Amino acid sequence: MAVPSLRSVLLLPANLYARISIGGRLSIAAIVFAALALCASLAVTVRDAEAELHRQGMARLDANMRVAWEMLRMRGTEYRVEGDRMYAGDKLLNGDYDTVDKIKASVGGVATVFMGDLRITTNIQTPTGRAVGTKLAPGKAYDAVFKENRAYRGPNI
Repeated sequence: MAVPSLRSVLLLPANLYARISIGGRLSIAAIVFAALALCASLAVTVRDAEAELHRQGMARLDANMRVAWEMLRMRGTEYRVEGDRMYAGDKLLNGDYDTVDKIKASVGGVATVFMGDLRITTNIQTPTGRAVGTKLAPGKAYDAVFKENRAYRGPNI
């Protein structure tokens, strides 16, 4: 049996294409064009869906923050720091797990009250208990609050 030459193997696609009728070539072109249009449409749809999900997520975070602030205001509207303690009205916020647990039960997620970069109450759990007394790790949240003096909502990565 004869082994085909490299040249004949490389020319095989060209030979096949030359044997396809004009109608067949137009059909192939139409299929390729439809596939490209489908890919472009899919890319636009995915991009728009991601943008909408992000918008909805941020709107939910804003609503959750309003609920959290309202629950904190029930403790008091005047905030003050005395030494290493923070108060809302006459209510001590340090170790006030009731408020952060109610926030989590109402809207889900993490609820933490900071005094500076120190957690004074939180529903974040560690193997040894709550993460009270720990500092906010460097990252997006830290940079937004302490370097850019703005609020931050989202993951701290």
